[in-house]
Amino acid sequence: MAITTSKNEVLRRVASLKPGECIQFSAIELSNTVQGYHYNGVFFTPADRIMENIIGSAYEFNYTENAITGAVTFCRLEAPITYGDSRERTYISPDRR
Repeated sequence: MAITTSKNEVLRRVASLKPGECIQFSAIELSNTVQGYHYNGVFFTPADRIMENIIGSAYEFNYTENAITGAVTFCRLEAPITYGDSRERTYISPDRR
């Protein structure tokens, strides 16, 4: 899917995903719209920058990068993954990996 305008537009589209939905972007277009950056010696990819700005992304969202097709796919889980009474993280910030 083509990116339309800005980082805020990409962020809005990913954050507004309904449970079970996914959206795909070209990695090249995403990197042209959202710049990766280094912070405290850790690199945050454009996809990481989007995830870092979504409330609840650690438990409800994830993304994958396909090196063959050059696609970045963001998904919202149908329901958070739980183990007993605790919820499992599905996204971990680069500075915590």
